[in-house]
Amino acid sequence: MKTEKMLELLSVLRHDFLNHLQVISGLLQLNKPERVMDYIKEVSYSIASLSKVVHLKNSEAAAAMLVGSYEAAKEQVELRFHVKTDLAQIDLPDELVGEVLLAAVGAAVSCLVLDKQVDRYLEINLLEHPRWYVCRVTIPVDETVCLNWWQERLGGLDSKLRARGGRINVVFSAGVTELVINLPRRLLHAAG
Repeated sequence: MKTEKMLELLSVLRHDFLNHLQVISGLLQLNKPERVMDYIKEVSYSIASLSKVVHLKNSEAAAAMLVGSYEAAKEQVELRFHVKTDLAQIDLPDELVGEVLLAAVGAAVSCLVLDKQVDRYLEINLLEHPRWYVCRVTIPVDETVCLNWWQERLGGLDSKLRARGGRINVVFSAGVTELVINLPRRLLHAAG
């Protein structure tokens, strides 16, 4: 991951932290302690979600998700992370993993902006199966808006992944577009 992007992200996180403190201070000055507690719960939930990303065993994947989160926030897109794995046994070069995940998030954010969605959010689910780690990037957008966009932005990365046993698929259903990225796992063979 590029150092400039990470430094920019750290600057944004610092700015967000100071903003949270200002909101809490303002609510206390307005004598609204119940709202302070609600706000702290909201912020804590968001931080807990990002914490799962930070603890991924693949540093490029973690960096890509954090930078993607920052890029989404710039476009007023909410990211919802659901992390059910640590990506510890991924069988791809770290740089490729980061490149694919960052491109996927970027493509999803661009598609939401292109579609002029009012409720801009995307969900990222990281799961594991016996042969794969699966990253599902889901957005509430109809297929007609983004089909060519996905192919242009991710076609080359799909080729790179397929050459190494992975793949990227786009699935459309009922007004939802889902990008499914299969990342191969190292298979542990029993000695015997």
